[in-house]
Amino acid sequence: MKVLIISGLQILLCVVAGSTFTFRDELPTSQSKFPVPVPQSQRLERQTLPINQQQSQPVQNVNFQEMPIFYDSTRDTATTFAPPNPALSELAKGNTKFSLNMFKNLADEIPNNDFMFSPFTVYSLLATLVEGATIPSETLDELLNVLEIPRNFQHLADIYDEIYKKLTIKTDTVELSVFQGIFHNFTHALEPQFKQLVESKYHTKVTEFEKGRSADQVLSSVNEVVRAATKGNIQSAFRKNEIQSSPLLMLSAIHFKGHWAFPFNKTHTKTEQFYDEYGNSFNNVEMMFERAPIAYSPIKELESHVIRLPYGTQNRLSMIVILPRKNVTLMDVAEKLKNYSLIDMFKVLDKSLKDFEDDEIEVHLPKFSTRTDFALNKILTKMGLVTIFASNAELNRMNPDIYLSRLIHKAKIDVDEEGTVASAVTGGVFANKSSAPRFYANRPFLYLIVDRETNLILFCGQMRNNPIVTRNNRNG
Repeated sequence: MKVLIISGLQILLCVVAGSTFTFRDELPTSQSKFPVPVPQSQRLERQTLPINQQQSQPVQNVNFQEMPIFYDSTRDTATTFAPPNPALSELAKGNTKFSLNMFKNLADEIPNNDFMFSPFTVYSLLATLVEGATIPSETLDELLNVLEIPRNFQHLADIYDEIYKKLTIKTDTVELSVFQGIFHNFTHALEPQFKQLVESKYHTKVTEFEKGRSADQVLSSVNEVVRAATKGNIQSAFRKNEIQSSPLLMLSAIHFKGHWAFPFNKTHTKTEQFYDEYGNSFNNVEMMFERAPIAYSPIKELESHVIRLPYGTQNRLSMIVILPRKNVTLMDVAEKLKNYSLIDMFKVLDKSLKDFEDDEIEVHLPKFSTRTDFALNKILTKMGLVTIFASNAELNRMNPDIYLSRLIHKAKIDVDEEGTVASAVTGGVFANKSSAPRFYANRPFLYLIVDRETNLILFCGQMRNNPIVTRNNRNG
């Protein structure tokens, strides 16, 4: 039996979280304990980007009932994964709460706009600092509170060792890699025990810059690492003025590239209207279409319709798209998500897939591309992380003479058709059904990229109004 893949669709995400540390005695006299709010006029610098590929032309007079859909025969099956160890499950719960809390705070800061970020990279960088915080200290207490890590939690380093090993994937259809690095000058070495721990358990590459290295040379070296870690998709993490006089830099990066298990057919993409949360039409999008046997369910607790779009053939990595019911806002859903676990969501979607395994779902999803560039000091301070950004930060187990002066987050997501033609020798050719259930994302939605094996949220974002957008809040 043959399968004809008319076109593939891939998603490409790259994220870098970077931080700069400052000498205690170099805290500017004008800097208070709390970050100074940035004027509203400086918070956003919005820029519309062109799509790299040629825009699809609207398809005229297409009868979807008569046109066959071809896709990979791999079904989104309700695969049962061995449950992670209890400590990893506990950490994943904290990661979910942190992710959604951060999402809500970002949405408050830049309301009515698109953005995307990787809670995993921010969480990982801060979890590493847990290992460097003084015991006991206010800095440690704040880190544990913000990261939702219980006081009696043990084996954090061992769990992260397991996570980093699990999040290295390279197949024909899915590529996932993570990187963490610490760069310091020769006068501010890491405490030996901390250095050994982060290298062995947090898979962190520690680099010491020799005496005489200029800021330009340091910037060039670090950004070269950024390009390598993100396969060239993010060119730089830091600016020269951000690293001058900084004795230490930290970097946490993640790169993901995946092909849908059920590719969208490029010939079905057409221009359609996109609506706001109140039903008002205000923008056109390039709307993709597919019909496939994927997991879909309305979830009452979230007041939303939810689908799972799997990547590759392992049913492990997927995009969860959460479409609120009409007159329900994304902020409402984000608040409800904080009390609704990913595991419960997987169970609902698995049950739906099992109960309706012969049914196909009509999926209408816009192409979108988002770039974000944030300084996260203000957001994390609102979440309760205060002392680590001040000269009284207590990081004695890492280096007693530094504090975190700036935490930067840079992210990129592209969802677009590849426009390739391929064939395979396994699978089947499926035809349209005349009455398939419909998931129509023509109004604001929230999306998560999740790893089924670890139950971690790797990426999180919202699409409200502009499918191609750059979001810059570096000064905030």
